[in-house]
Amino acid sequence: MSNKRKHLLIRADASYKIGSGHIMRCLALGQSWQDLGGTVTFACANLPERMHSRLLSENMEVQLLNTVTGSPHDAEGTLSLAEHCSSFCIVMDGYNFTQQYHDRISEIPTASLTIDDYGQIDRYNSSFVLNQNYGITKSLYKNCSKETKLLLGTKYSLIRREFRTTEKRQRTRDRNITKVLVTLGGSDPTKSLETVVHAIKGLADANLSFRIIAGPMNTNFNRLKRLANTDRRIELFPAIDDMATAYTWADLAIAAAGSTNWEMCCFNLPRILIIQADNQAAIAETLLDRRIAHAAHKATELTRDAVQASLKSLISACKNAHDKPKQAEVLVDARGAERVAKRLIANQAGIQHEHC
Repeated sequence: MSNKRKHLLIRADASYKIGSGHIMRCLALGQSWQDLGGTVTFACANLPERMHSRLLSENMEVQLLNTVTGSPHDAEGTLSLAEHCSSFCIVMDGYNFTQQYHDRISEIPTASLTIDDYGQIDRYNSSFVLNQNYGITKSLYKNCSKETKLLLGTKYSLIRREFRTTEKRQRTRDRNITKVLVTLGGSDPTKSLETVVHAIKGLADANLSFRIIAGPMNTNFNRLKRLANTDRRIELFPAIDDMATAYTWADLAIAAAGSTNWEMCCFNLPRILIIQADNQAAIAETLLDRRIAHAAHKATELTRDAVQASLKSLISACKNAHDKPKQAEVLVDARGAERVAKRLIANQAGIQHEHC
């Protein structure tokens, strides 16, 4: 990379309300940018201390912004930081960045990448729009600028380094189903984990063991700990950094229907989904249609009985299933972040790609 290409500025946040998904998938892109010789700065208006430390441990700079996310002040601060760092590209990932914000960022010559999940603004003027979800078509972005390039589908799923090693991903799961991973994101604002814990405690199967990852921003952790401590089958963690080991350990999972599903696909992990936000419904539908997920429940309608019934059904299905093609691993190959980083570089080098 030349000096101008070298720096990537990522504007994203994490909080109890929005969770950690934006930061964590941008971390994957940042890692691939580093692998290609570049440097990375995260600009954040909201960032819990644990995630701040994680980014620093990855040799990424963090700039904390004293601003309201998506405000004109936010846009000007981001542009000022990009100028100061001589950034090659500004990456934006978040649902609170308004049309006005995107338009302002796109006014400058610096390249920009919008990470999007459902076409939430009217018009995209970014150099690139990335939607890493399955089955996305250009029709969702009919009103983007003619100069905007689209990176669509799970080919571009942003998967972190820890999930790219083949040794862990090649674990063969037999029909002896005993280990269940439960992970509902960084914060669990719907408090669905408490319902899941009650469901687990009501299961009589002594052969099962459960690892529950509450999330670094979970405000209900102490109550969950009191509930979990009365069942020896349950291990409860506030957070872990090595999710690849957790996926490898598990025979199946109960998981939020967010972007972590693309990580789990790398491990071909059967799962039950909890839909915690409207924008997760499409991911759940995709995984159900492809029989990668066994069941999906809306968090607002979740009950202990529903969790128990789905878990028993999935365990039975896994025990009785004949060998099937590894659809999940075909869907996501863990190289999406590398592809995105290389497309950004190729764009500056003048290599032509298709427009909208």
